[in-house]
Amino acid sequence: MRIAALGLAGTALILATGLSGERVGAQPLPAPDLAETSLVAAHEHISDRDARQQLARLLSWQPGRRAEALTHYQRLLRETPQDPTLVYDTAQLLHWMGDDATAAGLLTSLPAGAKRTRASLLLQARVELALGRSGRARVLLGALRPLRGRPEHLLYVATLTASGVLHGAENALRGLLDETPGDQELRRQLGDILQAQGRPYAAEHHYARILEADPGNARASARLEGLAHRATPGPADDPEPEPLTAEPPADPRSGRDYLKVAEHAAARGEREAAEAAARRALRLEPELTRAGYLLADQLIARGALAEAEAPLATILQRFPDATQAGLTRARLASWQGDYERALELYDTLAEANPTDPTFAVEAARVAGWAGDRKQSEERYAALLNQLHSTADAEDEASARPVLITPAPEKAPLPAPAHPDYPALAEHRAVHQEAHAKALVQDRQPRAALAVLQRAARFQPHNLETAFDQSEIECTLGLCDAERATYRRVLEMAPGHAQAGQRLAHLERRRGPRAGVHAEYRDESGRDAELETLGLGVHGSLPVAARGRGYVSVDRLRYRFDPDANPELEQVRGNRVHARLRNVVSAHLSWRAELAHTRFDDADVDDATEGRAEAEYHPGDRVRTRVAVAQERVLRNPATALERLDRRLVETELDYYADRHVDLTATARAARYTDSNRGVLLQFQPRVRLTEHPHQLTGGATFQYRDTRKNEGDYWTPQDYLAAGPFLEWQHDLVEVFGCRALNHEYQIRLSGHRDSEQDSGTRLAGAYLWDAGEHLQLATDAFIERSSEWDAEGVRLSATWHFH
Repeated sequence: MRIAALGLAGTALILATGLSGERVGAQPLPAPDLAETSLVAAHEHISDRDARQQLARLLSWQPGRRAEALTHYQRLLRETPQDPTLVYDTAQLLHWMGDDATAAGLLTSLPAGAKRTRASLLLQARVELALGRSGRARVLLGALRPLRGRPEHLLYVATLTASGVLHGAENALRGLLDETPGDQELRRQLGDILQAQGRPYAAEHHYARILEADPGNARASARLEGLAHRATPGPADDPEPEPLTAEPPADPRSGRDYLKVAEHAAARGEREAAEAAARRALRLEPELTRAGYLLADQLIARGALAEAEAPLATILQRFPDATQAGLTRARLASWQGDYERALELYDTLAEANPTDPTFAVEAARVAGWAGDRKQSEERYAALLNQLHSTADAEDEASARPVLITPAPEKAPLPAPAHPDYPALAEHRAVHQEAHAKALVQDRQPRAALAVLQRAARFQPHNLETAFDQSEIECTLGLCDAERATYRRVLEMAPGHAQAGQRLAHLERRRGPRAGVHAEYRDESGRDAELETLGLGVHGSLPVAARGRGYVSVDRLRYRFDPDANPELEQVRGNRVHARLRNVVSAHLSWRAELAHTRFDDADVDDATEGRAEAEYHPGDRVRTRVAVAQERVLRNPATALERLDRRLVETELDYYADRHVDLTATARAARYTDSNRGVLLQFQPRVRLTEHPHQLTGGATFQYRDTRKNEGDYWTPQDYLAAGPFLEWQHDLVEVFGCRALNHEYQIRLSGHRDSEQDSGTRLAGAYLWDAGEHLQLATDAFIERSSEWDAEGVRLSATWHFH
C-alpha cells in the first residue's frame, strides 16, 4: 500500500468533539435556586398536574436536582404517556442527564399522528446523533428543512460529519461563514473538517485567520501547530490536550456499549479486541455508523482489505454522499491492485467534489502504480491546470524540460491568512510530487531527489513523496538517507506498516551475509585450452554508513590441453578475493578489489591482482567511469609457468539521450609484462523497447582492437574492426518498480558479431536471481559462446544467507 487510511480516526475525533459541544450547547442556563419557594417546598403535596409539570421543569434546570425532576416527570407520564409536551420535556431532561437511549425510546413512542413541535423533532435528531444513529438524525433534519438559525445548522453539520459526508459538512459551514464571516468558532470547525479531509494548507488558512483576528486564541494556535506539515516530532505543548477515551462499561449490553469498548481498545492498540467489539456493536445496532468506520479501520490495519469493503459498502448504501467511505473504498481497490475500478471511484468522487484536489491527486498516483505513466502525467497536468498553474520556468535541478514543469520554488508563498494561500500551497505541493515523478520517468533520479528533498521540508506529511524519495535514495545507495526517510515517516505515523516493512528490508540489505558458490568455465581457441573449476565460500558486511565489504575464498583447479605441455596438465590453488565499495554521494562512488592466488605447484608463480575504479555522475544525463587494474593472464601452460600480467587503464562514458536511448563509449589501453600492448575502442548504442517489468532492450556493439603480438605463447586478438547486434530481455517476476528487498527476476542476452577478418560468432547468456525467503537468496548465471576461432561456456551457482 502506497497510502495509509488516516482519515477515520480524524473523523471520529471531530465527531466526538462536535457531539460534546452540541450536548452542552443544548442545555439552558440554570435557573436561580427556587428551593425556598412555596411551590418547591410543598412539592410532595401538589395535586395540580400543571403545577407538578412546572415544578419538574424548574428542577430540571438545576443540574443537582435533575433526579427529582425526573421523578415528577415519570409520575406525570404514568397518567398521560402520550402527551407530546410532557414527552418532550422528559426526553430533554434525559438527554441532559446523558440517558439518550431512554430519551429516544420516549420520543419514538409517540403515535404517528401526534402533533410534534419543531423543538421536539430537533431534540430527537440530537438524541439519535448522540446514540450514533446519524442516518435517523439526517432524516429528521431533512423533514425540517429549510433549517433555521445557527444551532440547527450546526446540528446538521455534526450529523453530516458523523456520517462521513465531510464535503457536505464543509459546504454547510462555508454557507454559515458567508453569512457571519466573523464567527471564529465556525471557522475553527471548518478548519477541522478540512484537516480531516487531508487538506492541511486549507485548514492552516482558516486557523491563521482566527489568530489574525484573535492572536490569543489558544485552540486555534494549538490546531495550527498540530497540522501535519507544521508539527515537529516529540511531545507538543497543547493547552487543550485531547482526552483519552473513557473507560468502557464493565458489562456491555447494547450496541453503543460495545462501540465504547471498541473505541477504547482501538485507542490502546488492541486491534483484535477492537474488531470483535465493533462487530458485536453492529450486530446489535446495524445503524451505528461510527462502528462501521471503526471496523473498516481495524480490518485495514490487519491487512484484510477485501473484508474491509463490506462495512464501507453498508455505509455508502445508507449515505451515498459519504466521501469518507467513498475515498477509503477507492484506496482499498488500489491497494488490492484493482486499478481500473479505483480510477472509476476516484473520478466519481472528483466530479462530485471538484474543489478538493485529494481525489485527483490519488487517481494520478494510482495510474502510475498501474504502469500507465502517460495517463498519470496527464492527470497531474490536468489537476495543475485546475489549480491555476502559473509555472513556466524550468526547475534548476533539471537540465531539460519534462511534461510537468515545476512551480517556481523560489517564489514565496503569501502568508497563510491570505485568501490565495490554500490554492497556491496546494498547487506547489502537487507540483513537487508530479514533477519528481516525471523526472524519475525521464531517468533523472538526482534531479528528482532534489525536488523531493524540498518536498520533505514543505509537505513532510505527504507519504507518497516520502516513499518516492526513499526509492531514489535506495537506488543511489544512500542507505543512511533512506533510513532517515523511513524514520521520519514513522515519527509522523507511528506503526505505519509500509514504512516499518521497508525499514526492516533496509536492515536486511545492510545486514551481514554468507554463502557458498561454485563455478565452471571452459575456453578454447587459437593458443588457449583451459578448463576452470572453482568451489568457495563468500560473505559480506556493511562498512560505515554507505559502504560494504565483500570477501570470498575459493579452491580452484585449472586444466590445460595435455598436448600443449604433458608435464603440466593441471594446476590447483587457493584464491582470496576482497572487495570494498562505497557511495560518497549521489554523484560519486568507488570500488577497490584485491585478490591473491596461491598455487600448490611450486613451478607456478603466485598471483596478486587488483582493481580500483571510480564512477562519477556530473548530472543525470552523463556517467563517467575510470578504472586501473592489474590482472594475471592464465590461458595455457606457458602463461602458467612464466607469469604474465596485464596492466590496464579504462575509461567509460555513458550518455542517456532520453528515457529510451543510451550511448556508451569505452576506451581501454593495456600493457603486458612481456612488452606487448593492446588498445580497445568500443561504442554501444542501446534502445529500450519496452518498459518494466517486461523490459526488452536492443542495440549494437562496434569495436576496434589493436594488439601487437610478439610471441605465440598466448592468444590475443589481432588488429580488426568488429560489429554486431544484441538483444536483451529482462523480466521482473515480482513486478515491483524500483529498489526493493526481495528479488525474483531473470535476464537473457543474445548477441552476435562479425569482424574485418571475416570471423563471426554468437553468444547467449542468462542470469536468474530469486530471494526464496527473507533469508535465503539463490542465483545462477551461465553463458555459451561459439565463433569461428573461439569457443567458451561457463556457469556459476550461488546460495547466500542473509543474517538480520
